[in-house]
Amino acid sequence: MIAEGTYSEQLQVKEKLIEQLLLEAHDRGVWHLSARVDASDLSALHVLEESGFITLDGILTLALDLARHKSIERPHDFQIRLATPDDAERVADLARTAFIYDRYHADPFITPERAGELHATWLRGSCTGKAADAVMLAEDHTGLLGFMTCALQPDTHKQLGRMVGTVVMAASTEAARGRGVAYATLMAALDWFREQGCEIVDSGTQVRNIPSLGLFQKCGFRVVGSSISLRRLL
Repeated sequence: MIAEGTYSEQLQVKEKLIEQLLLEAHDRGVWHLSARVDASDLSALHVLEESGFITLDGILTLALDLARHKSIERPHDFQIRLATPDDAERVADLARTAFIYDRYHADPFITPERAGELHATWLRGSCTGKAADAVMLAEDHTGLLGFMTCALQPDTHKQLGRMVGTVVMAASTEAARGRGVAYATLMAALDWFREQGCEIVDSGTQVRNIPSLGLFQKCGFRVVGSSISLRRLL
């Protein structure tokens, strides 16, 4: 939602835009509509709220310049490797119960079971190359300990002059907590991004997901943006 002018002028334009958008969505049979806007875009936030959207979460975007990043190897008692399609189901099983801070679990209209199934489907598609370009797995003799999904943004090389990669999703099992699984998996993901020619890696994490925020900052990421997620039922 973009409009020129003062706050009041933007408000008037965006009110018309969202009014038309809701009519179009209704005609197409849409019943669950999401929006994510920059946290500083007050006119968009206010128009969405006045149009019946509710706030679900806040996102902090973090980024790392790979040219300035030096990997620090830490000893660990597990292995890191790239996932294959054969790993899809067990990764989906972890994804089904691993997430609690996301906007789907925050949505009172969506049951925890349905939100979990959405993430399972998402990770199943990531392992088969439909929803991600790579998935890093951490595992030991007991089985899967965690995962991290990676996506390339090829258009950024043309538009920005620098290739950007994105860490999309990450999770660890309860048994893996405190063993450095998330750190080691992120380090492996950064190495993979560098091999693909990426110069910048970014990711987003919920404002209330303090452990995730701490992990990215520990690995050298810096906060570069913030946004708000909202939704409306039609």
